[in-house]
Amino acid sequence: MDSQEDGGLLLDRFYAVAAEPGRIRVLLGACTDALELVHSLPADFDVHLLRAAQAIAAVNRSQTLSPVSDSDVQPTIAIDADGIVRDSNRAARDRHAVVPGDQLANLPFDAPGRAQIREVLNGWVRRGLRRSGLPVYLQLSLRDGVRNVIVALDRSPLDEGVLLLKTAEVAWPAQLERFLRQDFQLTAAETDVVRLLFQGDAVTTIAETRGAAVTTVRSQIRSIYDKTGVGGQTDLVRLLSGLAALSAGLGGNLQQCGERLGHLLPAERSAYPRAEHRAVFDLPEGRILGYSWFGPRNGPVCLFLHDELGGDYWPVAHATRLLEAGWSVLAPARPGFSSSDPLPMNQADAGRFADDVKTLLDHLRISRCTVLARGRGAVHAPMLVSRLPGRVRALVLMTPDLPLPDDASIRRLSHHQALVASAARYRPSLLLYLSSAGQALYDSEGPDAFLRLYYGDDPSDVPLFTRPDVQDAISRGVSFSGTSGIVGFYRDAMEWVRLTPAQFQRADVPVHVLVGAADAQGRVPVVREMQRAGWAVQLHVVHDAGNLVFYQTVEPLLRILESTRGDD
Repeated sequence: MDSQEDGGLLLDRFYAVAAEPGRIRVLLGACTDALELVHSLPADFDVHLLRAAQAIAAVNRSQTLSPVSDSDVQPTIAIDADGIVRDSNRAARDRHAVVPGDQLANLPFDAPGRAQIREVLNGWVRRGLRRSGLPVYLQLSLRDGVRNVIVALDRSPLDEGVLLLKTAEVAWPAQLERFLRQDFQLTAAETDVVRLLFQGDAVTTIAETRGAAVTTVRSQIRSIYDKTGVGGQTDLVRLLSGLAALSAGLGGNLQQCGERLGHLLPAERSAYPRAEHRAVFDLPEGRILGYSWFGPRNGPVCLFLHDELGGDYWPVAHATRLLEAGWSVLAPARPGFSSSDPLPMNQADAGRFADDVKTLLDHLRISRCTVLARGRGAVHAPMLVSRLPGRVRALVLMTPDLPLPDDASIRRLSHHQALVASAARYRPSLLLYLSSAGQALYDSEGPDAFLRLYYGDDPSDVPLFTRPDVQDAISRGVSFSGTSGIVGFYRDAMEWVRLTPAQFQRADVPVHVLVGAADAQGRVPVVREMQRAGWAVQLHVVHDAGNLVFYQTVEPLLRILESTRGDD
């Protein structure tokens, strides 16, 4: 972006993002020097940046005010805790004649089906949104007694006062059979059994239809569970309904189904942590701290401080290696992320979060741990280590956001990181603008577009976008972090530029830094400078890796973790 560009034209570019969030790519792509941009903006530009940020937020809210969308081909109903329909999309109105104001009794399901929905709503009211076990998948009958539907009940990303109820007709897509046989290696007989299960047939009915013994059908079902990696019929229904909807939405494109398959799998193929690994903890002051914990409870604990964007998700193969080595991973969510309550904007984050984690460790009776901080999670590591004297075996920093003592250290960052750091240090109004623009892009185009904007300038990382296991973990992580919205992004960035080398140097534990070789011009010089200043740290560099080394390979990290394993 030319720093001499006419102020009015530059202002138009900033405001244009409100009408079309995707234009943020053009705006950032034109910015060749983040520091030059920040320093060249006129002094009175702050008020325009704040107004542009407000315009983006206002337009984004108006475009996504309803939690349902008429562009969604799947019937979707927004229903509140009293069973009142707050909104419905065109597909729900056309197929089920459901309109706003209808009550639970008006929904198109038979009486047992409506009772199951009422049970889910009651659980939501009793336990709260974070403890309700959502999403829930049901197979219900319609009032006509002939057709069955798959019903998914889940929280709304836009309105915590409603649940989203989506239906999918139990109709067997012709292309799904070929997909199951190719991707899961099901036999022709097993695929036919899956089709009948999908229609809601009982085992005895399937046996009669196929002219087979009941024991044969049960054996085939067990084989189907093993091959698809599901834990039972409920998980199989979830997988099949998702595949059917995805197949329809993608025009039966099997390759695209495969690319998105990880988002549907509840078992062996999906990223860690999973729904059963998540919990919430009531802090003494009344706030909620969300966390995940997977792995054996009697092994060493890796306390994971999640990245700003990647959340606490691990590719399944990486998590499996940790589990095989006996490690458990405990990941508390920072305030405002996932199910953790946010802090007011005027309260410091790092110290409060460190105290929250200490309280959680005490509650879980964890006496010792190795702290792993990834990306911007490293911002919170020094304070946490200082709050846990004698309880941290070692601190492992993976592609960390390190102190930025001068402008030269900012210039060594990747394009997007340099812009965030420059804005946080010199123009917080620009940081708020970037936060609003990023949230609008996330809401309008989804996590993949947001992810490519953030990491797309590192050639070492781009090939990872096509790996289904990595795409699954990253997309889930972006969704995890996307719930933090503008406040979480802004607070993390402001904490980052306040970091000093002394905060890390005071950590009285062994410290390891793990980065990709593509970081030779970014983090590596910062680490070297801090080493020369007396920071006792071991630097580990992974060749042919970039910012996303966390997703590329787990072996270097596992070797470091194993070296920190204690006798306790």
